[in-house]
Amino acid sequence: MRPGIFRAVATGVGAVLLTGLAPGVAGASSAPYRLGGGVTEPIYSYSDAIRESVWVPIQRDDDRDGKTDRVAVDIVRPSEPAARNQKIPIVMDTSGYYGNLGRGRESQVKTYDRNGTMLQSPLFYDNYFVPRGYAVAQVDMAGTNRSTGCNDDNGPNSTASSTAVIDWLNGRVKGYASADGDVERTAGWSSGSVGMIGKSWDGAATMRAAGSGVDGLKTVVPISAVSSQYTWTYENTGAHRPNNRTPYQYARDFMSPAQLPKCRKFLEDLKRRIEPPGYVSGDYSPGWAEQDATLTAKNVRASVFLVHGQADWNVTPLQYGAWFDQLPAGVPKKMWLSQTGHVDPFDFRRAEWVATLHRWFDKYLYGIDNGIDTEPALSVEQAPDRWADYAAIRDPRVQSRILSPTLSTTPGTGGLGENPAPQESLTINADHGKTLADLAKADPGTVLKAENGNLNRLVYATGNLTGELRVSGTPTVAVTVRPTEDVAKKGAAPVSAYLVDYGPATIRTDPTNDGGINELDESKTTSCWGGYTAYDTGCFKDATATSQETTATVISTGHGDLRHANDLAKANPVKSGETYTLNIPLYTVDHVVPAGHRLGIVIAGSDDYVPGGSGQYSVSLGQTSLRVPIVGGQVPAATPATTPVVTRVTPRDSVRPERMIDLPASS
Repeated sequence: MRPGIFRAVATGVGAVLLTGLAPGVAGASSAPYRLGGGVTEPIYSYSDAIRESVWVPIQRDDDRDGKTDRVAVDIVRPSEPAARNQKIPIVMDTSGYYGNLGRGRESQVKTYDRNGTMLQSPLFYDNYFVPRGYAVAQVDMAGTNRSTGCNDDNGPNSTASSTAVIDWLNGRVKGYASADGDVERTAGWSSGSVGMIGKSWDGAATMRAAGSGVDGLKTVVPISAVSSQYTWTYENTGAHRPNNRTPYQYARDFMSPAQLPKCRKFLEDLKRRIEPPGYVSGDYSPGWAEQDATLTAKNVRASVFLVHGQADWNVTPLQYGAWFDQLPAGVPKKMWLSQTGHVDPFDFRRAEWVATLHRWFDKYLYGIDNGIDTEPALSVEQAPDRWADYAAIRDPRVQSRILSPTLSTTPGTGGLGENPAPQESLTINADHGKTLADLAKADPGTVLKAENGNLNRLVYATGNLTGELRVSGTPTVAVTVRPTEDVAKKGAAPVSAYLVDYGPATIRTDPTNDGGINELDESKTTSCWGGYTAYDTGCFKDATATSQETTATVISTGHGDLRHANDLAKANPVKSGETYTLNIPLYTVDHVVPAGHRLGIVIAGSDDYVPGGSGQYSVSLGQTSLRVPIVGGQVPAATPATTPVVTRVTPRDSVRPERMIDLPASS
């Protein structure tokens, strides 16, 4: 026990450093593990583990130096199984951050001794899994840290950074002892079974590798992962999030200092593929398609354990939903959805996460029949540290319901129900200087106006729910607007939509407040997970949930841009007086709206996530609706309309191919 440090002893977590174990400690079985309590036990020495580096060719020469680019792989593995000729599986994390931003909340980077042997392996994977009979491989993406070649963010060579290593671990390609030498390294100790894990950019690597169908990749664990770089930058509708870098900017910013000068031409070519001649901000070009893992999700064969924060405004929940919904039906799946922002489950549900991940890898990398595949597939945080489990990720009872606004005596506010919408138009300001929170969280009966007298938002909500209503899936909002001349003269023309649960609730604080967690005093609350050395302690600061009281919980948002209303691949000038219908996908969500609360939709122009625009929009309520996936009881009647209703007008099929129909109530 390290002085002054609490050592975790949760289920499946070893509390004792094991050193000097004799051959045969794994028992009489030929398996390189020993089971205890249904999980692999920590029977191998971490301090005596083999630490080695291998460079694997990715069959590209993006830095154009006449040599095949090689990615660096740093491996930590127990020494005992190899001495008995036993094969072990691999936990692998491919990242572009190992030499710059670092991994985890402590921003750990790889460190090396004078001979180039890794001393610190970031995160807890090596400390925890190596004593249990796993190898841990951490791969530097092409062009980053100690790898050669050029980085392309989430493009083909970043995918090759993972698949080439999996090929090497399965004996299909050669590996080398250096970045440019001829001394070969083999993986005779490898069983060939690989599980990839990673958060954010690393999570994107898991999705892309899985979509390649590479043989040997048995499972992937994407955490807050980017599935589409286009969607990360443009909200999937051409609406620009200005703080987000394009792929060539991201690749440039995280390229290693040694490789960046060699990759100027590569980055210029990458920019041309993303932004070809005539490109307008938000055009979905062939270069963006190279960065889109949703296009290959149908090829995934590995099992998937996905984790995402439903308040993650960095890598929004739309990222996981768009990818997950394309996965083949037969792929084993498990999902955790938290109330946090861009936060790793190690920092918001630590003991449960480590124990669950342990059993998941035991099942899909060692083939241990531990029943995890028959347990509830979905776990959702419904309040800080209060979780609900569901048998299926997508409830078979879910129904897609169409809810339409109705008018009240106060313009800009009203009801939301399944009756046809009124044929009425209201004018809102396109650019009002308000934040998402300003627009979404004000009481649904409150009118928000600017100095010119025009509305800053429209808000429509159901009556008080008589029973709880679960929203599960990806809602969409169809909104039809006519812009003024001012908007037509401006480049961007954003439209925003928010789905809001109106009612008292305790939730984690907004992601602007550290993502909904609070790190505790290190001297009292650092816990340790697995083996350690003087250079790699395996100890990490604990955190607790932050919480706040609210009367309006934003459960899903989305943005669109009128320039791409009719064609995502090519922007069209916005013309004054012309009618535009946007079909905006909101962020994928799983949220229970309690009885007594109201479900509301807010329509606005710009906000702090997608700024820009000018002038006004005339919004046609008769052609505006919310399509929402619901499990639960009846949607209560909306506030009675004060104007006669007319038959719903269906947008053009070229804009919205799905028919807008009223579905029967759930049973």
